[in-house]
Amino acid sequence: MALYRLVLLTVDEEDRLLTLRAAFHAVQTPSHDGADERQAVHRLLEAESAIAESHGLVPNKSVFSYGSRKDANWRVGITYPLQPDEEERVRGLG
Repeated sequence: MALYRLVLLTVDEEDRLLTLRAAFHAVQTPSHDGADERQAVHRLLEAESAIAESHGLVPNKSVFSYGSRKDANWRVGITYPLQPDEEERVRGLG
């Protein structure tokens, strides 16, 4: 079982991602082949990569999740796998 760290985002980072996510959903089509949709998802993925890098993470190992609470406010989370030495240190804590 792999262990992951939770990465905290700033309000600006979260707002940027939620805005780009909303823009992507606004142009999404059933066939998923529109140029606007491809550009919107490209902008979202670029922003995710930039944010991961700004936190010192490898973008393709970072997992971004989008979810809403009962009050319908959307939140963004990032999880990132622990390095083997980090994992070894925390396994003894539980």
